[in-house]
Amino acid sequence: MNQNYDASGKADMSGIYNRTDPVPYFETLGTLGYCIPQEAKGTVRALINALRKIRRRPETSLLDIGCSYGVNAALLKYDMTFEDLREHYTSMADIPRDGMLREDAQFFSDPYDPELEVIGMDTAHRALRYAIDAGLVDGGTTVNLEEDDCELTPAHRKLLSRADLILSTGCFGYVTNRTLDRLLECGQDNHPWMCHTVLRMFDFTDTAEALAAQGYVTEKLDRLMPQRRFVDENERKQVLANLEELGVDSADLEAEGWYYAQLFVSRPVQDARDMPLPSLLANP
Repeated sequence: MNQNYDASGKADMSGIYNRTDPVPYFETLGTLGYCIPQEAKGTVRALINALRKIRRRPETSLLDIGCSYGVNAALLKYDMTFEDLREHYTSMADIPRDGMLREDAQFFSDPYDPELEVIGMDTAHRALRYAIDAGLVDGGTTVNLEEDDCELTPAHRKLLSRADLILSTGCFGYVTNRTLDRLLECGQDNHPWMCHTVLRMFDFTDTAEALAAQGYVTEKLDRLMPQRRFVDENERKQVLANLEELGVDSADLEAEGWYYAQLFVSRPVQDARDMPLPSLLANP
């Protein structure tokens, strides 16, 4: 079977992202060592805890852009690991969807963080439906804010305006500052924080500048995070070419066969002043 690639040079794995159950997703990404939600988990948890301190309330609403089958929700709300989820779902490859959901009801019966609400946002309607039916996300929408003709209904605005923290792990590049701008329009009274993992082949500069125009400070963590192995040598070559064009040194990183991502945290100016990021992360 020939491997297809998207415009950025990434292997096209769209076939696993919108299935009626998550088994192919975990089978495929598990073999590639996919780990970016796990890598980002500690930082996201520290941001949630900081938000609770600065806003003086335990209830926190997380909007997960590109939520897929609810991976971030499982990691944060139920304190699972990605490996826990991979083992759980690949063991049910021969179980029908209804049976899988019954197993999920037991597997996700004891939330680590019951005060965390997770709102899913993904154009993959089957994946989002599964995350909702499994009880991983508390609600969601398939609205595509990248499209010019996308109209936000009052129901959309009400749902999206609840976000205290906007998260994306791995979907930036497909999602741009256009989506973030429109989310901030919905949540302008709530002033949500943001956390985005961004592959090094994508430039976050324009997005940081757009957020600055809306009163946000963006800070980049020093630590680089592995995302997954390349599917094949063709993907590796295309990504290395993209990085070279951007002037990014891939030696000892992508050149060794893995995608690497940077993590950006964006917060309103006053919040960033009141709670500096280094101290926030040092004392979660």
